Amino acid sequence: MLLQILFALAATAIPLWCAGLSVVTIQLHDYEDGPPIPAGQPFRASETVYLSFQISGFQPTEDDHIQLSYQIVATDPAKRPLGPSKSGKIEAELAPEDKKEGKQWMPKVRFQIQLPVTPAAGVYNIQVHLDDKINGAKHTMDVPFHVEASGVAPSDTLKIQNFHFLRSESDKDRLPQGGAFRPGDAVWVRFDITGYKFGPNNRYEVKYGLALQDAAGKPLFSNPDAAQDKSESFYPRTFIPGEFSLNLDKNIQPGDYSLVIFLSDPIGNQSFESPHVFRVE
Repeated sequence: MLLQILFALAATAIPLWCAGLSVVTIQLHDYEDGPPIPAGQPFRASETVYLSFQISGFQPTEDDHIQLSYQIVATDPAKRPLGPSKSGKIEAELAPEDKKEGKQWMPKVRFQIQLPVTPAAGVYNIQVHLDDKINGAKHTMDVPFHVEASGVAPSDTLKIQNFHFLRSESDKDRLPQGGAFRPGDAVWVRFDITGYKFGPNNRYEVKYGLALQDAAGKPLFSNPDAAQDKSESFYPRTFIPGEFSLNLDKNIQPGDYSLVIFLSDPIGNQSFESPHVFRVE
């Protein structure tokens, strides 16, 4: 019995940094040092994810110095890194008050990553690797979080997806099935471009032109250089949203009209033509 009591007393006296290297008080935030986000709350495109945590279970030297290192990387559902990994070192000397039982000091680490402009929906992950340089202890922790995104399917070749006619720039004003425009109306268009190829550093370049034709194919308007989008980034941009509007002439005749979008991908040496019919009444 005496042996059991002595063992119990010894166990309670073990400092927190000897209990095993670990990540504790893990929190995700909407902004740095903000309140923790509710469990299950999703993030969205272009938002910044803030992570904070503390490190416990580290081993000090005999003269109360600690030497820790960490590496943090965020990945998408396909395990692709969202950005460069973050590495850091923590070297400090513990003061007597840092070792008081129940109030042991634990270093705090902060990390942030901006989500892609065009993320895939699903479960993302932040992985934390810890290394205690004093005793060689290592620890890895995964912090999953959910990202909501518009459903744009990947494509192997250049194409247009999710094309919609709208009566205004608001997505709530989509032209209903069987709907029509009137002379003098603004015809709004929204779509997504996928399937373009990438160069070095995930560089892409996409151009598109426009043409308006009547039911007989007669051209009424054309702009071969309507828009261009090119950039590069650490994380590949998986689709390009497109949007524009045309003002119909007040004297345009009722009937069916075709809006043709001409895509080109100079990097992938691709082109694509996409006609879309609407009616004027």
